[in-house]
Amino acid sequence: MSGGIAFKSGESWIAATWVFSSIMDFAREYISKKLYPNLYSVTTWEENPIHFILIEELSKDEERIFYDSLKKGFEDAVKNDGEGFADRTYYLNFIERYKELLEMLPS
Repeated sequence: MSGGIAFKSGESWIAATWVFSSIMDFAREYISKKLYPNLYSVTTWEENPIHFILIEELSKDEERIFYDSLKKGFEDAVKNDGEGFADRTYYLNFIERYKELLEMLPS
């Protein structure tokens, strides 16, 4: 199983479901459920069971908040230093996949 993000550029980032879900968990910490309920819901397992986000379906504001939340979530993931990961190798691979995603974000 996998999860992914389709960008307006036509590019897509695809990763194992656990990588996608873990990234969304970190990013969701920076998304207000009250202010951005649609954006919040597409980052949850329960409301987005296909684990795929189409950027074109987000408003400009949601898109900006989403990209910012991914960046801030990455900082938290690095500070986390693998806590909660069963194996250090999984954590290091997770961080590499997260970096790949961030490199795809529009500047």
